[in-house]
Amino acid sequence: MGVTTIPYYLALLNATIQAILYTSLPIFSLKTNHPLTKTLMVSFTYLFFQGMLRELVHFQSLATVLVILFLFFLLQKNSENDYLLLNFLLLNHIFHAMVRLACFALPMNLLQIEGTDLFLSFWFLEIGVTWASYYHIRQDGSLFRLFKGIFNDRIFTIPLLCFIGLTILSDFFYQNPNLSYAKVLMGLLTFMAFQLLLALLLAFLYYRRKIADQAAESQALRTEDLALYLDRLKDNQNSIRKIRHDLNDLLSLSQLMVRDQDFDHLADYLDKLSTYVKEEMPQETSSNLADLQQIEDQDLRYLLMSKLLEWEKAGIPYHFECFYPLKTLPINSFDLMRCLAILLNNASEGRQAARPSHEEMIDILMLADDQGLEIQVTNPSPAITVQEAKQTGFSTKEGHRGLGLTNLEEILSAYPNALLNLTYQEGRFHAQLYLTYL
Repeated sequence: MGVTTIPYYLALLNATIQAILYTSLPIFSLKTNHPLTKTLMVSFTYLFFQGMLRELVHFQSLATVLVILFLFFLLQKNSENDYLLLNFLLLNHIFHAMVRLACFALPMNLLQIEGTDLFLSFWFLEIGVTWASYYHIRQDGSLFRLFKGIFNDRIFTIPLLCFIGLTILSDFFYQNPNLSYAKVLMGLLTFMAFQLLLALLLAFLYYRRKIADQAAESQALRTEDLALYLDRLKDNQNSIRKIRHDLNDLLSLSQLMVRDQDFDHLADYLDKLSTYVKEEMPQETSSNLADLQQIEDQDLRYLLMSKLLEWEKAGIPYHFECFYPLKTLPINSFDLMRCLAILLNNASEGRQAARPSHEEMIDILMLADDQGLEIQVTNPSPAITVQEAKQTGFSTKEGHRGLGLTNLEEILSAYPNALLNLTYQEGRFHAQLYLTYL
């Protein structure tokens, strides 16, 4: 069965539309990152290179794969996106093949469409379905991020190549009438079984590596936050050491004044010395990270440290205090961390939505005693009611749906010793969580 010949103008039109589809997803870039440059390069590549290959190569699928590889070497720019580019080209070919098969399955003969009209009908269907799918992916940011996150990895290149190899093998069986149906079926089933096992293995390896990468990233962030915290403590310690070294000489002058009974000068001198020491001593900042040492649970302490340092880097003012050591947690540690994370995230989003002045800050207070633990989080917030804040899907961020406070109440519903009090007063949202020991 020979290769179907189509008119030149149809091949040119098809190649141009193919190029537009390739450039509709901003995944790869040329040195001259211009849509017209991409369109022309890909269009002429499809027109001449694929046309030449289809005359030289008997199987159209193999010719298309060679074109894909040529495009890859033509468009690749950096190693960061190379696998994303290659997987996109391969996936695009598979998608086109599936759409084409679906179009051929339509009963076009019932509509009495033949020849060039039949080709144009298939072509318009293929372009329409492809364009609609790509447009949906581009409009849905989560789908686009998912696509980039999954396929920017060489693990998925092998299953895609295997699938294309299956199409080439099917093309070979279809064009070779000397092979028996049983052999063709056995070969296809064996190949598909191999591909399925390989895909499952690769998916498992990819999942394990993702988990390891996330753990390494979390550890790196925790190490960075801890290093920043230790550097701040070291700077304060050095400042105190310098002042203590000079303070002995400054205080020795007061002894001479007492000996000379110059009490009026002594009182004035000590007042000025007290003011000077207060100015030179390390001031207790609003962050007050030293209070984190009051929390003995390491995971809870790291959660608070990471969130507070994150706010500090982002320029979000806050005040944190933890009175008295927190030795025992009233509820499960993971549930408490989830509750605290929800309160902190809610406070951050509320302050961002309120757009307050630079001085208005988020206040975090933790009070621990023999009866239990009280957590207070207060933040600037736009005008809302407590009932609105508790509704599923409510969020102070425009275009977002929130589940924070709903999840918080669901977590606390399992603990009879937990009480959550939410109020809104004078432009500030107050969240008070009481946890008593059972």
